[in-house]
Amino acid sequence: MYRSSVRKFIQGVLSLIDEKRDLTFDQVVELKDYTIDEVLAKLRVDKTQQIRDGMPAEDWAEIMAYIGRFTTAHGPQALHFYDSTIENSFLAWLAAIGVELLSDV
Repeated sequence: MYRSSVRKFIQGVLSLIDEKRDLTFDQVVELKDYTIDEVLAKLRVDKTQQIRDGMPAEDWAEIMAYIGRFTTAHGPQALHFYDSTIENSFLAWLAAIGVELLSDV
């Protein structure tokens, strides 16, 4: 996986935060039938490019798999893993996972 792909993921997530397109954890729970990939696509529905555009497909798949492994490893408390006082920023949570992944690449 390219570090540039992980950086692009983090930058895309931070861009959504900057545009105030964030979700609360309660809203995320209601979207349990959606994948993270689908949620990110819906948050960028009016954009000409998705976060994954220009990124090798295998890098995007590995980022999504990393997030999946993280949520599986931490179970129901995964959303509160980094800071239990953060309840209103699903995207900050994704960015934190991206930073963790970047340190592993």
